Amino acid sequence: RPLDGGWATAPYLPNGSGPNLYELLSPPAERSRTFWLGTYEYDPVRLGYVSKETKRGTRFDTSLPGYSTAGHAFTDDPKAPGRLGPALTQDERLALLEYLKALTEMPPDPLPAVPFDWEKYPEQLGWRWPATR
Repeated sequence: RPLDGGWATAPYLPNGSGPNLYELLSPPAERSRTFWLGTYEYDPVRLGYVSKETKRGTRFDTSLPGYSTAGHAFTDDPKAPGRLGPALTQDERLALLEYLKALTEMPPDPLPAVPFDWEKYPEQLGWRWPATR
C-alpha cells in the first residue's frame, strides 16, 4: 500500500486498536485505552482522525477481549511477540510522522495495469495442472 495518505486508513492494527500513526509507533503501554471512532476530522499532529465523542461515533475500548493493544510493537526486546522494530523515542516518532506528511504521490505515476487471465492462472505463475487420466 502506498505510504502517502496512510493517515486516512485509521484505525490501525488488525483489530483496529491503533487510532492514529503516532500511537502505532508508540509502545502498547502508551497507547490509548479508549478512543472514539466516527469523525473525519484530521489530526495533523498524530496523523489520523481526531478522537472525540460524537452522536454517531463508536467508543473503542481496548480492555475488551479481542481489542487489546498488545503486540505489534517497536521494542528493544528481540524476542517480544509481534516486534516490528527497535523502540522509538518520542522525537523519532514525530520525525517519522513529519516524513510521512512530506510524501506526495507514491508511486509518482500510476502503475500500469497488468493483464491477467484467470483461465491461465497456474501457467502465468509457471505452474502446470497435473495431467489427468
